[in-house]
Amino acid sequence: MVENSTEMKKNLKELVKIAYEEELKKYLTPLYENFLKWKENEVSSLNLANLIHRFHNGISKKLFRIYNNLESPLLVARAIALTLIPQDKIDKDMIEQLQEKIEFYKQQINDIQDDDLDYEY
Repeated sequence: MVENSTEMKKNLKELVKIAYEEELKKYLTPLYENFLKWKENEVSSLNLANLIHRFHNGISKKLFRIYNNLESPLLVARAIALTLIPQDKIDKDMIEQLQEKIEFYKQQINDIQDDDLDYEY
């Protein structure tokens, strides 16, 4: 597969969508749990509104910047390193072409996991 082929670009774009969805899900889950607590009157409306505000101004904006500023191959390599996308679900040719980038992100895993993403609600 040629690195910049139309098919590869299409596949990368789809993988980026999956990665973004999975990463958002990871950080939305604690917020969702607080919605459930709010529904049971365990969290006040004011506290829930504060959590929503923190999510929007923190994680949401940081992820938006990441997914709108990095190129697709870097985003996919990052997603693989963060186990957002299982490596076995990706074409072997693409894995080979991304291997150096994947290894880079794996080496940086402690720095990029929870990269100052304030998601403790």
